[in-house]
Amino acid sequence: MSGVAAPLRLVNLPRRRRTFVGRGDELAELEAALRGGGEVVVVAVHGLGGVGKSTLAAHYALMQATSRDDERLNPVWWITADSGPALEAGLAGLAVALQPELATVMPLEALAARATAWLAAHEGWLLVLDNVVEAADVRPMLERTLTGQVLVTSRLSEGWHGLDARLLQLKVLDEPEAIELLARIAAPPLAADAVPAQAGQGLTEDLDGAAALVRELGFLPLAVEQAGAYQHQTRLTPHAYLGLLKHQPAVMYDRAARGANAERTIARIWRLTLDRLADVPLAGPVLRVLAWYGAEPLPRTLLESLNAGMAEVQHALGELAAYNMITLNRGHFPNETAALKCVFMALMSLDPTGQGRKRWTMRWKAPLNAFQIAFEGRLTPANF
Repeated sequence: MSGVAAPLRLVNLPRRRRTFVGRGDELAELEAALRGGGEVVVVAVHGLGGVGKSTLAAHYALMQATSRDDERLNPVWWITADSGPALEAGLAGLAVALQPELATVMPLEALAARATAWLAAHEGWLLVLDNVVEAADVRPMLERTLTGQVLVTSRLSEGWHGLDARLLQLKVLDEPEAIELLARIAAPPLAADAVPAQAGQGLTEDLDGAAALVRELGFLPLAVEQAGAYQHQTRLTPHAYLGLLKHQPAVMYDRAARGANAERTIARIWRLTLDRLADVPLAGPVLRVLAWYGAEPLPRTLLESLNAGMAEVQHALGELAAYNMITLNRGHFPNETAALKCVFMALMSLDPTGQGRKRWTMRWKAPLNAFQIAFEGRLTPANF
């Protein structure tokens, strides 16, 4: 395969998004991590569902594909790698792009193997493996790859040490960036002048309440994008949307504007993560407990109120942290409100219709007793 040259500017990437905001530090960190020489370099970008991992990866890949000729990577190839068959199909597509005549003479499996062999024999390329579910799913292919750059996105923060991957944890946006994203989607003509030096001050009437809304959404990019698209369709101001969100959170977190991907609402994304934790029975109860505290440091002994063995509690904490749904060290979120809102979104995903609320009330009794003892006066009937 060493004799097969890649066609000039061989690129397979998602459509460019003009709503990309911020992330300058993260892009610089990716550049520094991936621009190594010699052996293959693997970087895994991990974070909350909806935090913008795929968007960051696509923007970085586009930058590499359009850079100066002496620095340009080729090919720059994107694969949705959320399953074994999807990874195989993406590699097969690369093989066909390299040698179109093979499309009708080789089966999918053989084409995927040929693409892997080509990557192993060449350097100066970038492969993006998007939405990887488990590190083990891509290990066989990466173990055969000797040079080049591999950028992985995943909700999982664990399991990458076996691939010697460098990790980049993607956090939520800063407030000015979140307001800018909302403005670009909800009020495109205003976007250029929408974000003043002091976030939330001097905004036009069309963006009234933008700062309060993005705070309520925890600065999570997907939630902000979902809200902005809905506001653009319905001609609602951020203030009006915020009123709907507070009145019917389960409905609004699951509602997409026309033309948006209905499977990519914040509620559905978080439900998907929770589905992957279905074999961890305490995942839901632990989230319900943590929602009362936001990002405050907590002694793990408080979770003894769940009437479960501490080994099981520790396992649930570890699994939730692995999926970036909680953090086991302070500092993941820009402030406590953002942390609380992200956990709240997860809770709404657990019971999007509200039908299970009566059942939850019984499960809350023991935790509430512990909270009232630990934080006397903090919880009142009005908070429930």
